[in-house]
Amino acid sequence: MSQQDLVFVADDRPLAEAAREIARAVGASVDPEHSSPERISLVLNSSSAGAEVEVRCHVERNVFAEKDPSPEEVNAYDGYPVLLDVWLRRRDDRRQQAEAKALFERLAQASPQAPTLLVQELGLLVAAHLPARGVHEFPPDTTVDAEDRDAWGDWVVPGT
Repeated sequence: MSQQDLVFVADDRPLAEAAREIARAVGASVDPEHSSPERISLVLNSSSAGAEVEVRCHVERNVFAEKDPSPEEVNAYDGYPVLLDVWLRRRDDRRQQAEAKALFERLAQASPQAPTLLVQELGLLVAAHLPARGVHEFPPDTTVDAEDRDAWGDWVVPGT
């Protein structure tokens, strides 16, 4: 089974509009053949992956966010309505992780007003970006779960 690398974006706009802005910001193109109203497929330009590896991401609504969770069910990504699922056509977990981080960094730089999170396996919080604060990398094994709220505290947009 392959690794899951995700970027969450705090963007309340309609999905198609958010996906177009993300594509513009990171230099990606929309793949209309593999897109639908619920999931926009992007093909990313990657200088590090090489021509033999195609980097893609699906832009979709964050279905993992909890509305009004109890304090023990809060997750770091609850306040981020958009989810980017990053993957490679030819699976390579280490390279995929590097590509997801590069996407996160490009998005933070090109869209500095959009708070973002970089998450692995839907459970490990890798990094966060907040406007006017920049990027923060979390210690290894920091989870998105409420038990680690003190670790991610004010680096995460609270859920609704």
